[in-house]
Amino acid sequence: MINKCQVGCFITIPNEIVAEIFSVMPYDFVVIDLEHSVISIENAQNIIRIAQSHHKEALVRVSSNDEVEIKKVLDAGADGVIVPMVNSAEDAKKVIKNVYYPPIGNRGVGLARGQMYGEEFSSYLKRVKNKKIRIIVQFEHIDVVDSVDDILSMSEIDGFMIGPYDFTSSMNIHGEFTNKAFKDQLKKINNANKKHKKIQGFHLIDPDPKAFKKLLKEKYNFVVYSIDTRHLTLSAREIFE
Repeated sequence: MINKCQVGCFITIPNEIVAEIFSVMPYDFVVIDLEHSVISIENAQNIIRIAQSHHKEALVRVSSNDEVEIKKVLDAGADGVIVPMVNSAEDAKKVIKNVYYPPIGNRGVGLARGQMYGEEFSSYLKRVKNKKIRIIVQFEHIDVVDSVDDILSMSEIDGFMIGPYDFTSSMNIHGEFTNKAFKDQLKKINNANKKHKKIQGFHLIDPDPKAFKKLLKEKYNFVVYSIDTRHLTLSAREIFE
């Protein structure tokens, strides 16, 4: 944790050695990305196991707000989910339904790694009831701005993470992260969160220390610091510079 900000990294390479390298680094968590990678559920479970063996929180960004996929990654033992394209209160309610067992949700019961194959189902059920499964929703479309207050008022939602590429794309200013129009929308979201005090997250695309410090000043307390592949490409490029 840096200045009260939790820092993690996206894992997109379906390789256990890569996952272990990032898991032994001083990150607070790793995010296994099922949305923009070829990682399978089997790969994801192995990476979850590796991360947790190194006392790192293992979150999974699912490919969509899908009941079956969310159920599978949680049954695999994920500590929480990051759900993309949550643009409305209805989207957020669907996430909650997919994560929680009845009566709050409609998640089916499985006896897999998350429940230690049935040996620890009671303790897992208690964990879910006590809201120990982290739910982070991604704000990555301008449409969400009108629904931020409704979404963050839901007690089951732990926080949000800004997806800057898709957000700017929805405004037809693709990748213009310093554009005033984009900054104004972020201010609206962050101002709304002052009342709710939920996790305020951001995906920092490039591993840029200056940009990270700026996020700290803007009160972000959950930053996914780039992507495994981006770390590799930038490190490789340094040789030729």
